Amino acid sequence: MTKIKLIEYFGKLLVLAAGIVAFWYWSSHQVEKRVVAECALRHQKQEMAIIEVKQQEAKNVEVKKSAIYSKPNAGRDSLLNKMRAGQL
Repeated sequence: MTKIKLIEYFGKLLVLAAGIVAFWYWSSHQVEKRVVAECALRHQKQEMAIIEVKQQEAKNVEVKKSAIYSKPNAGRDSLLNKMRAGQL
């Protein structure tokens, strides 16, 4: 009788251990998925920020070009001097 109870307890212990290992694996997998998703989101936000900076830079270049082209018959030297003085 005691041998049967020991085998039964050992079986329950094995089932409990298997459940704990399965839960640990599932939990680890969920954390890994979350970390990957957060890294992807952070990377995407950084790319968006870089794109916005590039767009702003392109817009500033267009504004500078329009300011230069609005001066009729301006010479290269005078435009360079104005640019260096911060007037353009």
